[in-house]
Amino acid sequence: MLFAARLLDGITGGNISVAQAYVTDVTVEADRGKAFGLIGAAFGLGFIIGPATGGLLADFGAHVPAFVAAIIKATSPGPVFYSQTRVGQSGTTFEFLKFRSMYCDSDSSVHEQYVVELINGSAKPTATDAEGNGVFHIVDDPRVTPIGRFIRKYSLDEIPQLVNVLRGDMSLVGPRPPLPYEAREYDAWQAQRLEVQSGITGVWQVIERNRVSFDEMTFQDLMYGMNRGLWVDLQLCLRTIPAALLGSGL
Repeated sequence: MLFAARLLDGITGGNISVAQAYVTDVTVEADRGKAFGLIGAAFGLGFIIGPATGGLLADFGAHVPAFVAAIIKATSPGPVFYSQTRVGQSGTTFEFLKFRSMYCDSDSSVHEQYVVELINGSAKPTATDAEGNGVFHIVDDPRVTPIGRFIRKYSLDEIPQLVNVLRGDMSLVGPRPPLPYEAREYDAWQAQRLEVQSGITGVWQVIERNRVSFDEMTFQDLMYGMNRGLWVDLQLCLRTIPAALLGSGL
């Protein structure tokens, strides 16, 4: 958690107090990064579906989602894409897009039970990483396909969310949108993370993904909400690239 504070402290030039994030009467400023998110998403989709506009690099980018779609279709029955209702800014709901990483008709009850425990603070780490840090997510989730584990690890399942950004549902950077049954468990101070537009990446994804408690993750989201801006968003987007390439996520 303190490492997250130091990260944002460095990005914002020292204009952040760690104690700020515990203030419950938080006024989150307007979404100054929305234009940045729309431009970034448009560029990302152009990189993927418009290889003629960007030479070899864009041609490579076009092949990544095509390859992901092909292996999903070839290795498990069901659609390539997955749509799920999520809770966004101010509690509004929207259809959240992903490449499908789970078997169809999977039972979500185990995940729902663990998430409730995670939010109320009673969940224990389910494993430890190479550095001995506790990991807070369901290890060897039976709902996830073998290919699904791979695309989740490298965040490839998130690529379709660029469409959500263009629709205005999300931004490139911001708190991850919860499922409705997750949002129902929030305390008042935790619900303040929904005052900021949801994003594809953020502080949690860059440095401590699944290695902190839910309260610590919320702390990071509130810090981001009070210090967000184009420079912070750009820095977090840049830091997301090595985190995804190294597979330091799920």
